[in-house]
Amino acid sequence: MNVIQLCNRIYKQLGVAHNECVYQKALIAELWNHGATSIEGEKNVPVFYEDSKGVLHTIGSERIDILMRYTMDGIPKICLLELKATTSTIRQQVEVQQLKKYHQALKHLNVHCDEMYVINFTQNTSNTEVDFLLFDDTTIYN
Repeated sequence: MNVIQLCNRIYKQLGVAHNECVYQKALIAELWNHGATSIEGEKNVPVFYEDSKGVLHTIGSERIDILMRYTMDGIPKICLLELKATTSTIRQQVEVQQLKKYHQALKHLNVHCDEMYVINFTQNTSNTEVDFLLFDDTTIYN
């Protein structure tokens, strides 16, 4: 499944000036059409805090835009998608930190992400493709 091609298709059809949720709903429809076996939109994940005695506490929650499961060559995969709709390009420091915290929270829940994307449906008429970052478990924590 080529997530970026799906996002570019959506972007070319819808264009700019939509809220993130509009792109999210279109992407969920396309992911179902292209083999997703499970999709969780706005998935709540806990925020953990380990106190000075080593006890792990749940102190809040954050939301992942899309957590998708699919099968490739008979192997089940999990993909995390964080969506943006901004006028600027992806600010790698901010978005990478966001992926790291989601990735860590999911690991505490015994969920392993095979792929993690930050996708920006750029609100800039001079750009005709989405801006994206792709990570897997080995690249996000080098």
